[in-house]
Amino acid sequence: MLDERVQVSPPEGYRVARSLEIRFSDTDMMGHVNNVAYVAFLETLRFHYLAHLDCSDDLTLVSVRVDFRFPARYGDRLVGATRTTRLGTSSLALQHVVLRADDARVVADGGSTVVAIDPVSRAGTPLSQGLREAVARIEGSLP
Repeated sequence: MLDERVQVSPPEGYRVARSLEIRFSDTDMMGHVNNVAYVAFLETLRFHYLAHLDCSDDLTLVSVRVDFRFPARYGDRLVGATRTTRLGTSSLALQHVVLRADDARVVADGGSTVVAIDPVSRAGTPLSQGLREAVARIEGSLP
């Protein structure tokens, strides 16, 4: 499930990957990709992964974490990948990695957690069996 624009394979253990574009406005005055851009990268990766699940669960983000490993700069070609690390009763924990496409150097990694909610009451609700099966199809097994 590699995005056709990506020129490298996803890192080992990841099955869903895509390219990420660095805009000039993503950089700071030092020329580095600003930390807030990584939150947007993880959001892009999360939505890309969830689109592969093709499920109807109403999911909302409850946490996001980013660890910065190496500075990226405008002009670097980035690849990001996502995988599920945990399925709870109502939550799905995702792990993300962002790396330079040219040398596979990890520039950031992190995680996010989404929770299934009832669309009417907005209260937490169990993940659907369909979502669980979709994760198993992508990951090869349920984490």
